[in-house]
Amino acid sequence: MKKDELPIAGSKNDSVDAAVWPDVSEMFQLVLDAFPVRVFWKDRQLINRGSNALFARDAGVPSPEDLIGRSDYEMGWTVEQAQAFRKDDLLVIASGEAKLGIEEPQNHPDGKTHWLETNKVPLKAPDGTVIGVLGTYTDITERKEQQQRIAFLANHDELTGLPNRRSLRTSIQNYEAQGSGSKWAGLLFIDLDQFKVVNDSLGHAVGDKLLCEVASRLSELLGGSFQLSRLGGDEFAIFMPNFADCEKSAHAESSMLADRIIGAFSEPFDIYPHCVYVGASIGISLSPPGTPDLVNNFGEADIAMYEAKARGHNSYLFFDASMKLAASRRHELQNRLRQSDWETGFALVYQPQYDSAERLVGCEALLRWNDAELGPVPPGQFVPLAEQAGLIHRIGEWVLREGFAQFAAWQRGGLLPQPFHLAVNVSTVQFQNSNFVGRVKALAAEHGISPDNIEIEITETQPIEQSPAITKALNELTSLGFKLVIDDFGTGYSSISYLARMELTKLKIDRSIVNGLSENARHKAIAQSIIQLSNNLDVTVIAEGVETREDRDALIDLECEYFQGFLYDKGCPPEEFEAKHLSKR
Repeated sequence: MKKDELPIAGSKNDSVDAAVWPDVSEMFQLVLDAFPVRVFWKDRQLINRGSNALFARDAGVPSPEDLIGRSDYEMGWTVEQAQAFRKDDLLVIASGEAKLGIEEPQNHPDGKTHWLETNKVPLKAPDGTVIGVLGTYTDITERKEQQQRIAFLANHDELTGLPNRRSLRTSIQNYEAQGSGSKWAGLLFIDLDQFKVVNDSLGHAVGDKLLCEVASRLSELLGGSFQLSRLGGDEFAIFMPNFADCEKSAHAESSMLADRIIGAFSEPFDIYPHCVYVGASIGISLSPPGTPDLVNNFGEADIAMYEAKARGHNSYLFFDASMKLAASRRHELQNRLRQSDWETGFALVYQPQYDSAERLVGCEALLRWNDAELGPVPPGQFVPLAEQAGLIHRIGEWVLREGFAQFAAWQRGGLLPQPFHLAVNVSTVQFQNSNFVGRVKALAAEHGISPDNIEIEITETQPIEQSPAITKALNELTSLGFKLVIDDFGTGYSSISYLARMELTKLKIDRSIVNGLSENARHKAIAQSIIQLSNNLDVTVIAEGVETREDRDALIDLECEYFQGFLYDKGCPPEEFEAKHLSKR
């Protein structure tokens, strides 16, 4: 026989073929073993009568022969699995009809549970009598795990593993469907304070780790009593169904929980190699039993949370109807900011700064916004909105340009006393712009202003020291000769070590401490401590918000040398400032 020539039935090679070709039973087993699916068959008593090699492997035996004569209870499956398998077998035998596409679990010798897609058909004798059942199955574990993964991700946050917004909504809807219970329900919205600063300055990897640590700390605090969800970004929510018998109790218990959360956030988060501080702003919405459409609490808790954030960090507020008006107002303001004609809407006024000898030593440029439709809008309202909307970079650039131009004009006119400085407020958000320092330097050079004459004021209510980007920019500014001033000192994140680390020129005692200081012993003691500490560190102190001569004189007694406030001027346009203050020279 030539190479590659196959034997043909009826040829002289038939005897050779008969010698090597398996008999029918062996051939049947070889065919079954070649199948890429598991095959088994049982008699009417559900005793195993044969299988292929893949099935035997799943059962943990060397060959199919080792399984012959065994029931499902003797195959290594759990009792529950064996019972489920036999139940389907009996249905097929009793009905004489196939049962297809059964998804079921099966234990393997490796200790893992695999998922199967099983088909079972009746085995029939030539006369049609059902004599047993033939089954096949494929391992769909990987597919099942993928489905479970997809289902999990549909209802859970991938980063933290917490239920997501969709899951929270479903939980609330299920709670409603059950009649909303007989007690009060509550919803807390939590937004991290200063998370963007951490994310922008330390990187998204640190931000992600921080979110996981926050989720862990909140989970530990709750102890599984309520559903904690991550809504997205740095927002979390806590759903409290059926947790209080009356409104008073609901208010007290949710207040207690909010206080515990804020207390838990007072401790730093260890994100090696960083020690990160973030606060929490919390909005709370409460609902009595039987409240329809509890999903509306999403909006209410969200509004309360933003109101809490607007009023200050590390605080919580309960929703009330007036907040809807405030939220609508913020939305309107933000839209007007985007549409504002900056040439006519924005203006700078200048508030003088005097020393204890009544000499003019400088002024602060204060931003004012007079919208064509809304009228005058206080900076405390529109600046935070500008930061949130990403408009603060443009606005801050405009303030620097206008303020420097005015200082240069006064300087060219020989109107300024010596020494004299211009103080300009800068939002910490502006420092996230990598070109910020370069722009300040360029603008000063463009107008011929020495950096020594410019004071950069940043609010002390921001955790400056935890942001490398801010610290780097401040160091660069001071190295160029610009002066650094901490505004609103005594109201935020400051510490003694903080003063020691920063290259400060000056700090401002906040008006909340200065106002009424002459008659308030506590305020006087705080001011005295700040002044003494600053003097020891060679840092100049200026008191802002000075409204009466009594407060001024009390500050002089405490050795404060510089003053700013309504006692001297509330702030006025350039022409008026010239007439009232520069003409005194």
